[in-house]
Amino acid sequence: MTIRMSLKEAYELCRAALLASGANESNAVPVAKSLEDAEAEGIRNVGLGYLSHYCVNAGVKMHRLAGVKVRHG
Repeated sequence: MTIRMSLKEAYELCRAALLASGANESNAVPVAKSLEDAEAEGIRNVGLGYLSHYCVNAGVKMHRLAGVKVRHG
């Protein structure tokens, strides 16, 4: 399924997802902007396709800072 959105919508989606995953604003904004830029340039392999990876990493990092053990697998 293909979903069309503007670059602004893509940025807002990325920022919201990163914040919901535990990233703080100062980290979420530049990552969201980079993902938006990659989409604008047509570089799909580092654009929205990588958002889930960044979100997982943001969540793992926040759990580690909070002292929560994170298990993968």
